[in-house]
Amino acid sequence: MEDYIGILKEAHEQLRSRGDSIAVKDLTLCPRKKVFSKIDPVRMTDEELYDYVSGQAAHDVIERLFMIYPDRFRTEKEIQYGNVRGKIDIYDRLANNIVDVKTSKSQKILLKPFKFHEEQIRYYMAMSGSEEGQIIYQMDKFGKYLVFPIYMTDKERVNQLEKLEHEAGLLQKAIDRKDPSLVKGIYDDAEISWMCNKCPYLEKCIAVRDTKINVVGAI
Repeated sequence: MEDYIGILKEAHEQLRSRGDSIAVKDLTLCPRKKVFSKIDPVRMTDEELYDYVSGQAAHDVIERLFMIYPDRFRTEKEIQYGNVRGKIDIYDRLANNIVDVKTSKSQKILLKPFKFHEEQIRYYMAMSGSEEGQIIYQMDKFGKYLVFPIYMTDKERVNQLEKLEHEAGLLQKAIDRKDPSLVKGIYDDAEISWMCNKCPYLEKCIAVRDTKINVVGAI
């Protein structure tokens, strides 16, 4: 029997590992996991595939609706700054705005966007020279949408690009040296550390943390 689920996972890996560039999400999620994945690639789980496909399905429908107005909107716009690449969900050509679509399984109504989602759209805005962006959350548990506007001044965009270059430089150095300890993990971030529980590199990450603690303690 053909393993079509396996083919889907393999296809996803090919999409995710295009070229040697760094994705914006590698900076806003867990840079350390990115380094581990380069050193020791692990096949995605069924749960990870399900989350990706279900989230992408929502994206595709929303993007198709926006493309009813093709003269105004562009979807899946790829952008690049140095060695960092990104893909904008919806770009409003008329207003020069960035729209990022997220699906959320949160049991609570969000009062503000997640920090890592806001950081992602700020990078996109800085890379595109956009003054305004919006994060649209599809709240799966509530059957509704939430919209959070994000604004940036010229100076803020310059600072964001400087941050992008710095963080990407650290990540590239860690990848080149095959040393995950050179970049941060997300285990101390209460908003996103839940991802650690499902990470295939959890034990290795804990070992890296323990080693760093022992080294610092010996100094």
